Amino acid sequence: MKLRSVLLVDDNPFDNEIHTLTLLRAGAVESADQIHVALSGEAALTLLAEGLRDGMPHHPPRLVLVDINMPGMNGFEFMEKLAPWIKANDVDTAAVFMLSSSVRQSDRERATALGFTGYITKPLTRDMALELANRWGT
Repeated sequence: MKLRSVLLVDDNPFDNEIHTLTLLRAGAVESADQIHVALSGEAALTLLAEGLRDGMPHHPPRLVLVDINMPGMNGFEFMEKLAPWIKANDVDTAAVFMLSSSVRQSDRERATALGFTGYITKPLTRDMALELANRWGT
């Protein structure tokens, strides 16, 4: 199985590049144009809304990977806005994971309480990318 569309929400371009390469090299996606990057929570919400409005074929993503620490809207605040947006727009987003360098148990618990599908500690590995594709791919 492969993921038809992935959204990386992280303000660190290096992390986005590493995670993009990991997804591609693992074969979790067909091509780089199926991976979309937003450098902030606000940009991610805009990207999702525009994609839905424009009927773009790569939207909505089947998998969203979100960092915690970002300027402006952090990952937790993003999820607080994303969850009702998904429901209101009847969007078929399968999984939203926190992808963070934080190893704090309190961050994991808060992510679970907000409805994140899971919590992955950076960096995304090949095995994890394959697991995500096998579970949420089409």
